[in-house]
Amino acid sequence: MKKIKLVRIYGALPVLTKKISTRLTLPGQHGNKPRKKSSQYGIRLIEKQKLRHNYLLKEKQFVRYVEAAKRSKQLTGNALLQFLENRLDTSVYRCGLAPTIAAARQLVTHRHIKLNGEIINLPSYQCKNNDIIVQTKISRSAQQNSGAPVQLGPISVSCTHFNRPPIELDLKERLVVEFYSRQ
Repeated sequence: MKKIKLVRIYGALPVLTKKISTRLTLPGQHGNKPRKKSSQYGIRLIEKQKLRHNYLLKEKQFVRYVEAAKRSKQLTGNALLQFLENRLDTSVYRCGLAPTIAAARQLVTHRHIKLNGEIINLPSYQCKNNDIIVQTKISRSAQQNSGAPVQLGPISVSCTHFNRPPIELDLKERLVVEFYSRQ
């Protein structure tokens, strides 16, 4: 689904895209009708989809994160957000090496990111405390050619776990956990 359609459906998704829709209607042929009041199930489904689309995850992958969060000893909602925030693509975004998670994902898959001295091309890789994320020289030269601002010197950032991740979304992770507890 195109990013601007997702913004029209769920509202602002600043981690996914910086675009803002000027249209107030839903996307599609019949989008000009007013929104109906959602059921409790619909509210939980929208929160789950908002979180899933924000981190660019497929449903099966998202379910695995929810199951891992349920198995952890922490609160399920906090553990889920921690798993999502500790992904390599999200960590690259949080470090400021990319403008969105999609751009960070592309940097990782194109092998422009080193983690602790090794090139890792798996966006779903789980970062740990004190991991060092370094942008390779190839990527910086590509940025110079594109006209984007470039920092001089080595670009390295320490990755840390978050107790409460800095999500720019208006998100209620409790509803996401409740959505999966019903199934």
